[in-house]
Amino acid sequence: VSGAAGTNTNTYTIAEHLKRNGYATALIGKWHLGFSNNALPQARGFDTFFGHRGGEINYTNYYYTSGAVYDLYDGITNVAASYTGQYSTRVFTDKAKTFIETHTNGPFFLYLAYNAPHYPLYAPTNYTAMYTHIPFGNRRTFAAMVRAMDDGVGEVLDLLQARGLSSNTLVWFMTDNGAQTNQGGVNLPFRNQKFTLNEGGIHVPSMVQWPGHIPAASTSDVLVQICDIFPTVSAAVSAPVPPSLMLDGTNLFPVLTGAESEPDRSLIYFGDGSASRQAGVTTDWKYINTDATADLYRMPSDVEDFPNLPAANPDVTAAFALDLTNRWQSIARGLYWPHSNQPPVVQRAARP
Repeated sequence: VSGAAGTNTNTYTIAEHLKRNGYATALIGKWHLGFSNNALPQARGFDTFFGHRGGEINYTNYYYTSGAVYDLYDGITNVAASYTGQYSTRVFTDKAKTFIETHTNGPFFLYLAYNAPHYPLYAPTNYTAMYTHIPFGNRRTFAAMVRAMDDGVGEVLDLLQARGLSSNTLVWFMTDNGAQTNQGGVNLPFRNQKFTLNEGGIHVPSMVQWPGHIPAASTSDVLVQICDIFPTVSAAVSAPVPPSLMLDGTNLFPVLTGAESEPDRSLIYFGDGSASRQAGVTTDWKYINTDATADLYRMPSDVEDFPNLPAANPDVTAAFALDLTNRWQSIARGLYWPHSNQPPVVQRAARP
């Protein structure tokens, strides 16, 4: 974990953008976007970082198996030994609440990235005891881990309410991929799981709350990606993104408030940083190309059990293939591979 791999350090992050617009910024939890000094959170726009640099950690001793290190940091100081025996979900919740308490009187951006329910699976006995109706094993532990995380989110929301901040705070809850079935997760009715481009791998829930701005208890079938958060949040807090900045996402704030309908666009996915596994999704179609084998489905079938239609729709298939090829060429310049060190000039120029 001492290598230089990470997001391209010329990339302009949402944390950097909001910090430059007067926000205190914090990351609590998982980073996994680089281990070298210039790729660490506090070099990428976060005033505060408490969490782990790598992909996963043991929940009570913070050991990162893939990196063979104890991985828990307060800023750049390794503090794993000081928190041994404490459940990371609990620790991250407490740190998030402390940050909010400290910044109650000013604008803040908190990225709370729980490692739960990522493997290695573990939950305290008081949580696993809630799920004795589930046969002992990964599924029971997974449920307990989700419950612990859910309780943490609830505590954060309760604190916002208690401090009178709910009506002035946009909260966005989202996960990055579908669950792994061998780790207790279930993605039904969607097909397949994490690491795939099927709906079980990429179709996840997204929930947004902002009383007085976003209608309460409303639901939407609008397609959303994580990269939409940057432009959407920037618009919501009146912090315009520099026009020279190339963003992959779309400002969906008018959609969330009900002022506009869903934009006509294609969402794109690339598996494991590779153009050999790619997918495109619109309101009408889903295209998957894995190692030059193209599949095309009608949306919103979601479960991909409808007939495979590439031969019957060659124009749609060709349009998806061209769009993904062009967009990959742009995106690849900003990926974390060491040789991809030439992001668009407009990204460098966007910095004041």
